[in-house]
Amino acid sequence: MLDDQAVIVTGQGRPMHRQDILYSIEYLTQLERQIATAREQKLTLEEAQKRITMPAYSRYSLFNFAHFQVNIPAVYREISAGKT
Repeated sequence: MLDDQAVIVTGQGRPMHRQDILYSIEYLTQLERQIATAREQKLTLEEAQKRITMPAYSRYSLFNFAHFQVNIPAVYREISAGKT
């Protein structure tokens, strides 16, 4: 287990701390939940992209691109295919 002072050096980007990783895990967990709900409500991908804005996670500099153009479509496809 990593303590709060541990520095994680990834293969890309800047070094991170434990809290940085937890932030990303929580984002993905919330995204999966919201997309699962959107699928239950029979929303299309485009409708889900408009509705699932998640502003609490928007501090990431590439959020608008990654969230709306990459993450929502990828998770939507996975949930639609029954992979999660």
